[in-house]
Amino acid sequence: LPPNLIHCMRLLRVVELKAAHSQSAAAAAAKAESNTTSTGEEENQNQNQAQPQKVRSVSKAATEKVQKLLSLLCGDASVGEQLRPHLFGLLALSGARYPINGVHVARAASKVIVSFSKGCLSTSLVWFLHDRNMIVHMTDDVKELCGMTAAAASSNTASLTFCGKEAECHGLWIYALTAIVYMVKQSCLCKCSELLKDFEAAGGYHVLRYAMANSGRSHLKKLLKLTVAIMYCKVESPDDNDDDDDTSLATADYTDTLGQSDSLNAPVINEEHLVTNPSAFDVIEDLMDQSIPLLVMHRQDNESGMSINSTDDIRAFAKLSLDFAVQIFEEGFQGRGEVLDKNIDSEIMLCVMQMFSDNPGNFSVIEGQYDVLTKFLLAFPTFNAPEVKDLTLKTLAYACTGLHEADCWKPLTVASEMFFSLSKSLLR
Repeated sequence: LPPNLIHCMRLLRVVELKAAHSQSAAAAAAKAESNTTSTGEEENQNQNQAQPQKVRSVSKAATEKVQKLLSLLCGDASVGEQLRPHLFGLLALSGARYPINGVHVARAASKVIVSFSKGCLSTSLVWFLHDRNMIVHMTDDVKELCGMTAAAASSNTASLTFCGKEAECHGLWIYALTAIVYMVKQSCLCKCSELLKDFEAAGGYHVLRYAMANSGRSHLKKLLKLTVAIMYCKVESPDDNDDDDDTSLATADYTDTLGQSDSLNAPVINEEHLVTNPSAFDVIEDLMDQSIPLLVMHRQDNESGMSINSTDDIRAFAKLSLDFAVQIFEEGFQGRGEVLDKNIDSEIMLCVMQMFSDNPGNFSVIEGQYDVLTKFLLAFPTFNAPEVKDLTLKTLAYACTGLHEADCWKPLTVASEMFFSLSKSLLR
């Protein structure tokens, strides 16, 4: 039954493509007929009437039933081996191009792949997917879907299906990337990092950067969550001890600093949400450099990023931030681009705050390497939206009071320096 259901999903996409083609052909024929039989105002009126109408889906109910049944069957691990010969057909559906009436098939395929990843993946299947370069092929499909590379679709199909910005507006980028990210994340739970390496080698992080820079704000939230999911990818060797004390150095340090009485009241540590792949945060850091005006201005004047290693650096950047804030107030910021205009600073800060609350060890990993909270505090005077200011202060308060071992010297030093600098500026 499961293999036949995959064939059904593939056929449902073909059905919707044929429906879109038939509708397009009928509209073109009607338009051609009106052009030969009408003149003047009558011609214009008939042309308007001959405009193609929105194509209605013919398989939405059937697709939903197939998706629910196949997702339910994927809860059984034995189904994974049954689907092994048919996985290429299933995974190809996630990054394929669809007409407007077939978007629901892409959404259903993505949900099935997520269910398969959670319930059926095993070490042998992960190696099978690696040997067949499945993740590489899926990533290449997403590049075509996003418009990063030239599509190889036929002219008839290309004119009816979405690609580039149109595909993003209808959620096709999200559906395709969700399928890939969950496969990679779940494969790491099988103590095998091969699919993660394939994703990195295929330029998966570059695809995430491109998608974030070119997506709407509603889809950006989901892309940030997918990036965080990649950061939580954890690979354990077969020799790893199952004891909780050996799971991670960050968590071990956190529990060691608690006294016996404190440990009884300590928060429950979720090892699943510990950042073990911090390099994926480069995607979010790149988004920060394109969205926070202070960082954008610093990048324009310096090839390297903002490096904060001492109190002298903090004082220098605090002065720079205040001078830049005055410039923005008087003249406005002329460097705004497509990413800056989205005002997504609050979404990034909310994502970072969630990571800090997911696991106490995440603060030392992320803040220690990327100085995220420190940079937001430095840019505090340049923000116009009250929301991002409120989130920044709440994150600082949480780090200082809710994380027992957090090393907050940089954020606290910046906060105090900014307070005195702002006070002096106001007194002048």
